[in-house]
Amino acid sequence: MNREAAKAIVGKACRALLLLARSRPKTVAAALLALVALAAAGTAFSSSDVSTATAIKGVLTTSVPFSGVLKAEDSERLGPPQVPRVWRYKISMMAPEGKEAKKGEPVLGFDPSDLKREMDSKLAESATAASQVEKTRAQMEIKRQEDALALAQAEANLRKAKMQSDIPPELKPTNDIKGAKLDAALYARQIESLKVSMAADMAAFARDLASQREARDRAKARVAEIESAITQMTVQSPRAGTVIYITSEETQQKKQVGDDCWVGEKVIEVASLSKMSGEGEVDESDAGKLAGGQRVRLSLDAHPDEEFNGTVRSVGTALEAKSPANPLKVVKVEVSLDKTDPKKMMPGMRFTGFIETGSVQDAILIPPDAVTETSGGATVRVRTLFGWRTAKIKLGERGKEMVQVLAGLREGQVLARRASLQGAAR
Repeated sequence: MNREAAKAIVGKACRALLLLARSRPKTVAAALLALVALAAAGTAFSSSDVSTATAIKGVLTTSVPFSGVLKAEDSERLGPPQVPRVWRYKISMMAPEGKEAKKGEPVLGFDPSDLKREMDSKLAESATAASQVEKTRAQMEIKRQEDALALAQAEANLRKAKMQSDIPPELKPTNDIKGAKLDAALYARQIESLKVSMAADMAAFARDLASQREARDRAKARVAEIESAITQMTVQSPRAGTVIYITSEETQQKKQVGDDCWVGEKVIEVASLSKMSGEGEVDESDAGKLAGGQRVRLSLDAHPDEEFNGTVRSVGTALEAKSPANPLKVVKVEVSLDKTDPKKMMPGMRFTGFIETGSVQDAILIPPDAVTETSGGATVRVRTLFGWRTAKIKLGERGKEMVQVLAGLREGQVLARRASLQGAAR
C-alpha cells in the first residue's frame, strides 16, 4: 500500500463515520482516533518506504567466516638459486604472468653483475698467483743449481785435501800434511753445512710454492664456482605450466623486475590450473568448531557474485600469527574444491567464505540487517496495527544469511530492515 492509497482509504472511512456520527457519537469519536493513528502510521512508514522481512521458522546452518588464497594442487615455486656466499639478489627478468611456460624455458632471472665483477677479480688473482708460482719455481731451480755447484766445489776441495794428507811423511813436510788434514776436516764440515742449508732452502721454497699454488687453485675454484653461479642466475621452468607471481605474506605485494629478494624467498610459481584448492585462516575464537569434512562456501574477490563449494581437508593443530605485521592468532585450514574453473581461478587469488559447522532445527530466523545492536542488547522494529515499535530480542546462533532469535519474536512477525528505516527517517 502506498501513501496515496492510504490517504484515500482514510478519507472514505472518515466520510462513512461522519454519517454515523449523529446516532452514535462516542463510538465514532473512538473510531476516528484509531483511524487518525492508522493514517499517521501509514503516512510515516508506508510499504513503499520501508523494506521488510518476516520472521520464519526453519533450519539454521551455523558457520564461521574464513578467508584465504587459492593455490594450485600441482605446481613448482621458484626463487633465487642457492649460490654460495650470495644472500641477496636483484630480479632482472620475469616471464609475463599468465604465460604458458614450457619445461626448460627461462622464466626468472637475477642480475649477475656482482658475480661478474668478483669473477674478474678472481681471474686476476689467479693469474697473479700462477705467475708467482712460476717465478718461485725458477728461483728454486737457480738456487738448487748454485747450491749444487758450491757442494761440488766443496767436495772437490775435500778430495784434494785428503789426497794431500795421505802423502807419505818422507815425501812431504809434516806441517804440510797436518795442514792438509785440517783443510780436509774444514771441507767436510762445509759440505755438511751446505747440505743442511740446501735442505732448508728447498723446504722454504716448497712451502712458498705450496702457498702460492693454494692461492692460485683457490682463485681458480672460485672462478669456476662463479661461472656456474652465473649460469644458475637464469632460472628455467622445471615443468610446463602457467606462470603466476607469488604475493608476499609480509608485504602483500608481488615482486617486479628490479626488486630485491633473499635466498630462499619464492618469487613465481609455475602451476597447472586444472586442479585448485584453498588455503584459508579462521580466527582463534572459532577454531574449536572446525573439523575435517565440513562443507565450505566461498566467493573470489575477483568474482564476488559467484559461489564455489568445497570441503575442509585438514585443520591446523597450532595457532599462528595472521601475518608478520598482524599478531592476531588464526588456525590454518586446507580446503578441497568441488570444481575448478581455470577461466576464473588463478593461484594467489583471495577469497572469503563460510565453513558450515552445524545446524539448528525449528529456529526463529530473521535477516541480520533487521537487527540493531545497542548497549542494552539487540533490538528490532516490529510492525503492529498502529505502526512500528521497537522490540528487544535475544539472539542465538548466526548463519551466513540468517540469525536465530531465542526470545522476543514470533514466527510471522514483520520487521523493518535498518537501511530502509534510516531512509524513511530522512
